[in-house]
Amino acid sequence: MRVTIESKFYNFLDIIYKIMKLSIFFILSSLGIVTLFSSLTSVAYITRKWIDNGKIEIFKNYKKLFRENIRESVVLTLIFFLLFIILEIGKKLSFIYGILEIYFLMYFFIIAYIKANYEMKIKNIFSFAFKFLNLNIWIIVPFLGVLYLIYVIFVFNIFLFIVFGIGLGLIFLNILIYYTLKKYNK
Repeated sequence: MRVTIESKFYNFLDIIYKIMKLSIFFILSSLGIVTLFSSLTSVAYITRKWIDNGKIEIFKNYKKLFRENIRESVVLTLIFFLLFIILEIGKKLSFIYGILEIYFLMYFFIIAYIKANYEMKIKNIFSFAFKFLNLNIWIIVPFLGVLYLIYVIFVFNIFLFIVFGIGLGLIFLNILIYYTLKKYNK
């Protein structure tokens, strides 16, 4: 078998390499925890460009968008962490808080995606994301399914989970949001 740049095998390996790069950039840039939103925004932007164009310079675009969103990132991440702490404490009282936690996690991802790909004021992003999630509540089911699948596949090897699992999960989530939002772009 001859492997050339045009071969399917080469393209497959290139996709695996890009997923690995994206996962590693995400993990390294999220180590400061308060930069989580900026990291998610960067991944969302790169995923969208990757879907639209097929080719993208990952490092350059990731770095650029990460820097652009760092100020808002700190504030938004702290707000959502406070919310998650409250919901985590509430989970001891009722399972409803666990459901709300999943809902707000999805809300956080959708906000990051919209922030990365649309020119909107932050107030409008919150409003649109809330309406979008409520109209498309079904989006949570495949999200949880993929998270569980990634957990089952990579639970025994933390290295593979870090290098592939996180990237695959984020890419799947962004593709799901992308195609769901596509109907609103028309």
